[in-house]
Amino acid sequence: MLELSEGNGDLAKRYGKSGINMMSVFATTGDAPIDEREIKEAFTSMDQNKDNVISLDEFSNAPEVSKLPPETRSELFDEIDLNADGVIQYDEFRIQAQVTESEVLSTNIEEAYLEAYKVAMEDFIITDDERKMLKIQAKILGLSEQRVIELERIHNSELGIDESK
Repeated sequence: MLELSEGNGDLAKRYGKSGINMMSVFATTGDAPIDEREIKEAFTSMDQNKDNVISLDEFSNAPEVSKLPPETRSELFDEIDLNADGVIQYDEFRIQAQVTESEVLSTNIEEAYLEAYKVAMEDFIITDDERKMLKIQAKILGLSEQRVIELERIHNSELGIDESK
């Protein structure tokens, strides 16, 4: 059974900052959500010699991956190669695609909430009506109260707002 290790679950956060679209690595459209067909097509297009596995060279030559520095391509390959056998099987590729998709969708949801929060915080005060609107927004987006508190705390700290007072 293939399992994710501790660091395998945040590929979009770690490698997306490098300028590549992680969804383009795992799917044909480059957007989440993705389906099994897209994942299979992306895998098949990388498997240039059609041996049903992706080697490091095949992976590194993929259009989106080739934008990364060589050492980063190798690191990303190793992250996806869950059983560390030196090639990526379809199941490994699919698992990482689904985990990355989930991460991207979650990030998009959090960004949507933060956009509403930023509008409410323009005057650095959250009124009762704004708080009601933000609670509705969080509920619609499926964000827990605890996650909302964390997101707001992170945003406020970036603004230099000290919440301990």
